[in-house]
Amino acid sequence: MTRSRRSGFAVATAVFALVVVGALAMGTLFAAGRELRSGTEVILQTRATMAAELGLEQTVAAWRTEWNAMARGSSRASRHATTEGVSVSVRVTRLADELYLVTSEARAGPATRRVARVVMLDLRDPALLATVTADTTAELGGGEGVDGMDRSPPGWECAPPGAAIAPVASADTSAILRFAQFGWGELVRAALIRVTPSLTGPAPTVSAEECDITDPNNWGEPTRSIGGPCMSYYPLIHAPSDLVIDGGRGQGLLVVDGDLTLRGGFEFVGVVLVRGALRGDAGGARLTGVVAIAAQGSTPSSLDGISVTFSRCAARKALLGIASPVPIVDRSWYEAFEQP
Repeated sequence: MTRSRRSGFAVATAVFALVVVGALAMGTLFAAGRELRSGTEVILQTRATMAAELGLEQTVAAWRTEWNAMARGSSRASRHATTEGVSVSVRVTRLADELYLVTSEARAGPATRRVARVVMLDLRDPALLATVTADTTAELGGGEGVDGMDRSPPGWECAPPGAAIAPVASADTSAILRFAQFGWGELVRAALIRVTPSLTGPAPTVSAEECDITDPNNWGEPTRSIGGPCMSYYPLIHAPSDLVIDGGRGQGLLVVDGDLTLRGGFEFVGVVLVRGALRGDAGGARLTGVVAIAAQGSTPSSLDGISVTFSRCAARKALLGIASPVPIVDRSWYEAFEQP
């Protein structure tokens, strides 16, 4: 009887030991599983974060000037995947003339990370000598319609007017054939529009409720009372030879390699740079901003019929079409995320 009780006790002890060992094994397996899941989650979260930040930085570094033509409140989206299979979605939204919000969202498995940055187009205040600046050898006639008082174009969002400048002044060719930080060659290469020698009535065009920047006859909308999506479009227009413009309106930066003739009441807000001569014809023209004439040719310039009103705001905004973004120093970046 005693030996039987001992045998039963041994069996119970063995069973208990097996239960304890099994529990320990299950606990270890459970802990290992949690540790593995936790490690995997950290890896996925890290990949998603890095991909989201990379998408943001690459978008700002490889900025597309066509985004400079977007209307306020409009967006452009793009998608791509990293070599590790992380999908990245980037959205660029225009908040104001100079402000953009760039949002980058990455998904690695169930992990999602979203980062965003507010950037501002780099618009440096150009050095402005006069409303009309001409080469020192230029004979400039008919300059009575040139005004050196700083005025903002009607309806434009501008800083308060600054001090007046000289209506007409002389400068050497090297100073005339550039604007702000851009030399003549850089301006020509950055042009969004190439025009033929004769042009009639440039005017804004809209397609699918967006400004049609593919139309070379679309030079933006300077008349704010008319409105429309082309108010944010400030193209850089280049004429590789002589140019005659008959009527119409536009805004931005006009660069002419030859002579420029304006007639038919043409209206332009921004900057006009002419390598040759500038002349007015029947109906003349009205320019707001600044004008520079290099006078590299045998034909003298004449401003008869052309009125030129000085505007710092218009000259500065003329750079909106080709400016690159820079991050805002304070509170320009944030991160949001979703747990997997």
